[in-house]
Amino acid sequence: MNLHHRRYLSCLVISRIAIIIFFTSAYTINAQCTVQTINNDFELPVVSQSAAFLNQREVPGWRTTAPDGIIEFWKNGSLGGFAYSGEQYIELNAFSASGLYQDFDSSRNTVFNYSFAHRGRVGTDKMVVRAGPPAGPYTIINTVSTGNLQWKLYSGSYTAPKGQKSTRFIFEAVSTASGDPTVGNFLDAINFSGKIAAPTITGEQTICAGTSASLTALGQANSTVNWYDKNGGLIHSGSTFVSPPLLNDTSYSVEQVNALGCKSDLEIVKINVTSKAKIEVALSGATSICSGEFADISFKSTSPDVNYQWTVTQTGVSGAIAGSGNRINELLKATSTTVGIAKYSIVPILKGCMGEPIIVEIKVNPLEQAVETSEMRICSKESVKINLSSYLKGTVFTWRAVSSNVRGASEGSGGFIDQILEASTIDQGSVLYTVTTENQGCGGEMLVLKVVVDPLAEVVLNDGTICRNPSTGEVIKTYPLESNLSSADYEFEWYYNSIKIDNAVSDTFDADKEGAYSVIATNRKTGCISSPAGAKVESFSSSGADLELSIKQIPGFSDYNSRVLITTKGGSGRYQYQLDNDDFLGSNEFYNVKPGAHTITVRDPNGCVNISKRFFVIWYPTFFTPNGDGFNDTWNIYGLEDQSLFNVNIFDRYGKLLKQLTSKDQGWNGLYNGTDLPSSDYWFSGEYIDEGVTNKFKAHFSLKR
Repeated sequence: MNLHHRRYLSCLVISRIAIIIFFTSAYTINAQCTVQTINNDFELPVVSQSAAFLNQREVPGWRTTAPDGIIEFWKNGSLGGFAYSGEQYIELNAFSASGLYQDFDSSRNTVFNYSFAHRGRVGTDKMVVRAGPPAGPYTIINTVSTGNLQWKLYSGSYTAPKGQKSTRFIFEAVSTASGDPTVGNFLDAINFSGKIAAPTITGEQTICAGTSASLTALGQANSTVNWYDKNGGLIHSGSTFVSPPLLNDTSYSVEQVNALGCKSDLEIVKINVTSKAKIEVALSGATSICSGEFADISFKSTSPDVNYQWTVTQTGVSGAIAGSGNRINELLKATSTTVGIAKYSIVPILKGCMGEPIIVEIKVNPLEQAVETSEMRICSKESVKINLSSYLKGTVFTWRAVSSNVRGASEGSGGFIDQILEASTIDQGSVLYTVTTENQGCGGEMLVLKVVVDPLAEVVLNDGTICRNPSTGEVIKTYPLESNLSSADYEFEWYYNSIKIDNAVSDTFDADKEGAYSVIATNRKTGCISSPAGAKVESFSSSGADLELSIKQIPGFSDYNSRVLITTKGGSGRYQYQLDNDDFLGSNEFYNVKPGAHTITVRDPNGCVNISKRFFVIWYPTFFTPNGDGFNDTWNIYGLEDQSLFNVNIFDRYGKLLKQLTSKDQGWNGLYNGTDLPSSDYWFSGEYIDEGVTNKFKAHFSLKR
């Protein structure tokens, strides 16, 4: 009997005595708002020597992930070491790398605060704390490294996700200074405390001065919500709270109390109160202008981040428009022979709060000359040609140009406007030419001309490839050229090597031979013709129709994370490979493939080949331990859960049939006719049917007790 076993047996009697003492005093505390940590200081069972190797069933409150279920205890004075608190402490790994865990009820307490003491054994050791539902998955919530000179206390907090009724905390060794995973990572003084989560606050947290904030606290069902002022005085109970009208920034705090009387932390809610902004108005021009001149009004505020909006009423005036910004710059015209008025009401807005409006009046004086308006329409990149004339000799013409989504328009003078205009976006643009005259020192507005510029269709064709049979040269896949325009809006002409293709009038064209293709699109509404868009089409020879796939699981199906190798036969060319719905890759090998049904898809970069094949990755555990501890208690095949037509036969070493498993079974528990079978190697064979093909497999595994 080795030393470890002798230590383990010597501690059994002591452990059982300690367990009897523990269960007469434990579980008497049933705190409503705290979390009870069972045996937090590892003082039970009492051991007489270190290291004492105890079965987890003898240790109150704690369980281990070690396959043998052994937990290693240490006593004060062993190797000159002492517990962080109390008389005993533990070492995380006994005979194998493992973790120590305890489960807690998180159906009421969702926020857990924890602390623990950690020390290295012969140097700096490293461990992690994981948390999650008992069945996993687990999240690492703390990672610590501690030397062997003294204990160090660590702490943290964990919030259980909604619906997680039970939470498991696992203290797990990562590495040791000794290099031996079973020598290192001392642990002591583990404590948990909990509370319910604070409520979630919704509602208005930024308001205008003189208004009330409406707030709602969302918490647990059947809980009570209490609201407090900044001095801690209770001012309201209930989920919804409406503050009195506020003039300054104010803060409140809120908590929730559940049916058991458990309180959350106070959640601080700050209400930001925005004061009304004040503005100053500056006129860049005069308050009295001539018809055809610009009203130019700018404004500013002493408060930062102010926006401005304005409305306008106009009498005998056109061109004044309501809007927003920090400047009004509008072309105003008198619409009669009397003075017109444009009255602007400018309102400052700061963080949604409206200030007092400022009124600005602009007088618009009519011109002696008549005002004429006209409009013409051209396509983008065409020239606008406008002849200017007057019944008065010696009249000089000048014009201004205001463009919207148009390039090429500029101001000038003379009797003829000749400018090439181009739409600067895909939207319709326009140029407003304002032509004024001067004759004998007298000026006035003669003509306002609007030129509408219709955009040309932006057609882009992409180069592509057609697929040919390498033996016959026959086209097995054409390449669709797409204009990305609608036939309802455009007419199309397609060309092949600069020769028009008869009857090709659709918005797409299927290219079936190599060469240069182009297309011209004509807008049905405007008649504007696009510039030609071209594309080059090449050919690619592929024998993908004869391609066969072979899929192999490497190593055998006893490995949970298998490598899958795909080989091709009968095809030619470079292929790309896809596993399930992942990205296509250039490699025909996939790693860490989990058990179950998968699909392999193979294609070439030109799209001439695209075939798929389904396969299964099968896994089985090489051993199981049916000892009733909740770990590895049954043995089964994994990866065929979705297959109704599969079966597995289990034999002993003499070929005697012991058990038959199908997709409906939960696995084998190591019993034959109600009797436990001994530790030994056992054999199995199985088969399943996939898409009409029978697949067989066989191997062996171990039963350990």
